[in-house]
Amino acid sequence: MKRYWRLITAENREEIFSVLAKYSLKPCAWWQLETNILVIDVCAASEDIENLLHHLAGKDILVTPIPWPGFVCHLNAKKLAVSWLGEPSFQNIVIEPKGVFGSGLHPTTSLVISLLEKIAQEMPKPRLILDFGTGSGILAIIAARLWPKAQILAVDIDFEAAKECRANVWRNNLSKQIHVVCGTSAALSGKFDLILANVYLRVLTQESANLKSLLNREGLFVFSGFLLGSEKFLLNSYPGYQPLFSKAKDGWEALVLKR
Repeated sequence: MKRYWRLITAENREEIFSVLAKYSLKPCAWWQLETNILVIDVCAASEDIENLLHHLAGKDILVTPIPWPGFVCHLNAKKLAVSWLGEPSFQNIVIEPKGVFGSGLHPTTSLVISLLEKIAQEMPKPRLILDFGTGSGILAIIAARLWPKAQILAVDIDFEAAKECRANVWRNNLSKQIHVVCGTSAALSGKFDLILANVYLRVLTQESANLKSLLNREGLFVFSGFLLGSEKFLLNSYPGYQPLFSKAKDGWEALVLKR
């Protein structure tokens, strides 16, 4: 019985496609991310995948089953899905993958998504949300679906990232709810109920004063982008804030902080 599979590798693209052709495995879709990660979705029987992996023994390749080509993740709380293909709808968020963080494949992205679901289930609804270091805008878009009445500011210092975020926002018909800005935290003002930041640890610590000034007293931080065990360095930059929820995956960690 055939099903869909995803191959993720940093190996040579021509070599991988040559092996796929040898086993008559035609890609349903494929993407070359900016980080030189190759992602290929195929439809194949389990024994075909086993033969393929045997042929590629010694190669750095990850194979996982997926429900459909382009699938990224499910959000169980709202029955939402994130994909790279298909028509956007309220139940189906569609983004164009550019880099491993913007694609939704990085563990820190899934950690933040999981924490957002938990917040949506257990905490008051935020009215104003800041997605700092938005990248492709995947977290801002998911937040918009989880809290349809919230207003969201998506910020990135990189012009190309802000440009791609804006394209994904328009793609998902969220331009009235998500406002995209290219800039730094120092240029921002106002108070937010929820601040998301899936960025490097050094950015979280360097930007701590600005980010703290932007959060409502009863607001929440959702931070990721740092390795498991390094949260003490983060907390040193946010005195008075305590972990409310935490999750870890593949050596990475994400925290929800509250005053």
